[in-house]
Amino acid sequence: MRFHKGTYDFAKEQMAVRGKSFKITDEVFKTQRA
Repeated sequence: MRFHKGTYDFAKEQMAVRGKSFKITDEVFKTQRA
């Protein structure tokens, strides 16, 4: 079985890690005014 692009479900732990990494990336872009 193959998942279509963008339809994969993440576990709660994985989503926490992803959310934290996106937040850090967002903060870096905001501080660099990019």
